[in-house]
Amino acid sequence: MLTPADHTKLLRSFEVDRLLKLVTLEAKRLHGGHYTIFAFTTEYKVAFGTPDIYPGGTAYAQVQAMPQFPTLKEALVHVLLADKWSMPAAADN
Repeated sequence: MLTPADHTKLLRSFEVDRLLKLVTLEAKRLHGGHYTIFAFTTEYKVAFGTPDIYPGGTAYAQVQAMPQFPTLKEALVHVLLADKWSMPAAADN
């Protein structure tokens, strides 16, 4: 069995294409196949699930609450290591 440190080291050794495959498998297994990747000018954000974009939805607050990372690889590793980090619920108004 891998320790958390070994698991982190293993994931960080993978290239982005393999990490994307793992995220896709995890999404299919636990999240109905849904995951979201945002690429901004200086950061990436990844979460399982999709933002609530429907009228009156909370997508902006959800995206703001997502952790940000300087590379796609770091964002993918984070979502795989996080305790099944999913699209955050919006804060109550």
